[in-house]
Amino acid sequence: MKSIAPSLAILATAIFLWVAARGTRSPRETVILFSLIFGLYLLGAVWAYFRRQHGLAVFLAIVSFVAIPALVSYGYFVEMVTR
Repeated sequence: MKSIAPSLAILATAIFLWVAARGTRSPRETVILFSLIFGLYLLGAVWAYFRRQHGLAVFLAIVSFVAIPALVSYGYFVEMVTR
């Protein structure tokens, strides 16, 4: 069975870019969408780890635990400053 981790990462990236392009209407929607993205990356990392693709697993874990929260925090900061 092939790994689904790259497909999950591509799906999460597509959702992230879609959210970034259109914006969100409310803080609740933002939390829901970014939780979905975080979950997809994390699921991909776990799947890759158990399929012995450790390099991909580490990359996806870094993206899910570092990059996504940092981008969300930066987005809230920019929104707060520009109001």
